[in-house]
Amino acid sequence: MSVRKLTLLCLGLAGCSSSNQFHFHLEGTVRTLEQGAPIVGATATLSYQSGPFEMSSLTTQTDAGGNYTFDTPELPCSNVVLSVSSSGYKTATATVDCTDEAQRLDFALVPAG
Repeated sequence: MSVRKLTLLCLGLAGCSSSNQFHFHLEGTVRTLEQGAPIVGATATLSYQSGPFEMSSLTTQTDAGGNYTFDTPELPCSNVVLSVSSSGYKTATATVDCTDEAQRLDFALVPAG
């Protein structure tokens, strides 16, 4: 395999280079859609592609005000998604921007069923 082909192969795989690493600073509030009440204990999951065929995730719970926070070490920026779930509600998902800047992602969950 030539050097050029190897380089192109590496560029196509997550985790080949540390130049695509970011400290993610995420915060937000999880509320009910119908009344805007905070959802206590909702699960917020930050998922990312950690290898060519591997996904990893970090998880936290919302506090008494429905707030969550992620302040991560360097993570690869590949397929980064934040999902929020709580019993009795449909899961909501948002794509996360690849940046070291703080991001605010608020969610209003819809009742299940």
